[in-house]
Amino acid sequence: MRGDIIALQLRRDASCLLLMEGVDVLYAWHGRQRQRATRQEKMRFQALKSDDQEAYMRMVEESKNERLTLLLGKTNDLLVRLGAAVRRQKDAEHEGIEPLNGSEVDLPELSASKTETPTKSLPDEDSDLVEIKSGTGVKTGDLLEGQRQYNSVIHSIQEKVMEQPSMLQGGELRPYQLEGLQWMLSLFNNNLNGILADEMGLGKTIQTISLIAYLMENKGVIGPHLIVAPKAVLPNWINEFSTWAPSIAVSYRYLSLFATDNYDPLAENPTSQEVRVQASPKASSVRGHWPYISIICFKRNTNGLPSFASIGAVLYDGRLEERKAIREECSGEGNFNVLITHYDLIMRDKAFLKKTHWYYMIVDEGHRLKNSECALAKTLVSGYRIRRRLLLTGTPIQNSLQELWALLNFLLPTIFNSVENFEEWFNAPFADRCDVSLTDEEELLVIRRLHHVIRPFILRRKKAEVEKYLPQKTQVILKCDMSAWQKVYYQQVADVGRVGMDTGTGKSKSLQNLSMQLRKCCNHPYLFLGEYNIWRKEEIVRASGKFELLDRLLPKLHRAGHRVLLFSQMTRLIDVLEVYLQLHEFRYLRLDGSTKTEERGTLLKQFNAPDSPFFMFLLSTRAGGLGLNLQTADTVIIFDSDWNPQMDQQAEDRAHRIGQKKEVRVFVLFQFRSVTGPCSPTV
Repeated sequence: MRGDIIALQLRRDASCLLLMEGVDVLYAWHGRQRQRATRQEKMRFQALKSDDQEAYMRMVEESKNERLTLLLGKTNDLLVRLGAAVRRQKDAEHEGIEPLNGSEVDLPELSASKTETPTKSLPDEDSDLVEIKSGTGVKTGDLLEGQRQYNSVIHSIQEKVMEQPSMLQGGELRPYQLEGLQWMLSLFNNNLNGILADEMGLGKTIQTISLIAYLMENKGVIGPHLIVAPKAVLPNWINEFSTWAPSIAVSYRYLSLFATDNYDPLAENPTSQEVRVQASPKASSVRGHWPYISIICFKRNTNGLPSFASIGAVLYDGRLEERKAIREECSGEGNFNVLITHYDLIMRDKAFLKKTHWYYMIVDEGHRLKNSECALAKTLVSGYRIRRRLLLTGTPIQNSLQELWALLNFLLPTIFNSVENFEEWFNAPFADRCDVSLTDEEELLVIRRLHHVIRPFILRRKKAEVEKYLPQKTQVILKCDMSAWQKVYYQQVADVGRVGMDTGTGKSKSLQNLSMQLRKCCNHPYLFLGEYNIWRKEEIVRASGKFELLDRLLPKLHRAGHRVLLFSQMTRLIDVLEVYLQLHEFRYLRLDGSTKTEERGTLLKQFNAPDSPFFMFLLSTRAGGLGLNLQTADTVIIFDSDWNPQMDQQAEDRAHRIGQKKEVRVFVLFQFRSVTGPCSPTV
């Protein structure tokens, strides 16, 4: 009996041991499976980060991951719908339908709740689009083919640009700029609109002028075009037109004759390839608000037909009576090719400007339209008749769905017509399963697929990619201590929100917006005083740690022959800087928000002149940090950083841009443990 019990116990122990070994084997197998799944996930994530679509989709297919497959199917379904909508938009142009009036063109609703694709209801010519059901069983080849067909539908009509337009006489376009012209021409040929988003300093203005010139020479499109830009950038547009198309603002009388009465001086000289006509510019009471020329050049194109050799551009700005004079000159069709104005007048003078049927509307610094509810966006969408639209921006476009949709809706309102559906596709692809959470891989996949949707409509190149010979830009962060005066003011503002104005009487000043007051403490105590002893150089320098550092830096830069751009957020600080520069007898120029438009162009020419005597250019970051070409300077000083780092980046690139021949140094003045710290670059 005892032996039976022992035998039974041994058999039980053996069974337990065998079971435990089996469990260990099972655990080991599951561990290997988890490791394999983790490796596969890392490999997929790496392929997704490097944007290797084919490898990623192949790995998803092999993994049989239902959620990823469903997500790919859903986004591919959107590509099919968008491709169909794009084709309908392109066909609308050939049928004579206004392409940018969403209410007049019957385009398919891009609803994420629909399971069928719109290709079923489209004519036979749309049947070649790949229809892919959202769900399992999606093949890699089908997904890639859907992406390829989406891209090919958008840029189906290609036109090779071998050389720049002949009327561009101010220089030679770089290869990447010719590629940019070809890309914009492809959008034109395909009846679509887009965003030229090249990095700051790569010549978006020049590429836009080349498009206008190419359309005039080769397509017979003489406008009129409307260019909308920040007020500070208007002189730059005029300067670029003057440089690249020297006969800017052709006499209105001759433009009208050529456009409406078929005036052709070449007909009187059948053997000539070029005829120059002496014009008699009409005297104007407007104080030089737009330049004009007295020689008009007509050339014969490759087909033997006469063509423009100049672009008639009008700068629309000034006081009310000055704008009235411009309106009288510009009234009537064919009196100009391009009208350049700024955001405020687009809204203020809409009653006049909306009367014109504009061919192209070109919006510089187009990221200003990323809020579809802003007054500017609403005015442009509702008040103007426009055939084509082009946005220019050097600011990186973020992954905010609402901002992206706002830009795409402005460009192509008949295609991107519902922000709710757009967000439903990309924000909550699994909402129908009551599951709105996404893994890191799924979030990155959504972003990548979103980029694939918008990529055909956006062209962005970076300096490192296209300008191999552009000199290097080096940023140096200079730490500054506060002066004793600054420390006292800073502590008073931080503790009680007041600063002592006079130690003898005990008077103090109550302050609002404490964050801004702390920034003023960091810049200079004089910003709190109504009057101060401005002609004592030692006191101006000793009162501010940043001025003390400038006092050591600027003389060295001046002796070494460097030229400096100094940016600040505060115009009152620029007042103090002017006093300091006058005491040092440094020659300088100043540009801020109060500078008149006609004066800005003069200031740029004075600073950029070959033998310019000016050592320094003082600029407010908001007014002088956008769209100005100041590449004759090789040093940038950011006196006080902006809350938005993109504004500082814009300011730096006023010098680091095409045409720069020297290494650019950027000095950022940084005060440790102050309110300027968080918005300054990390040391």
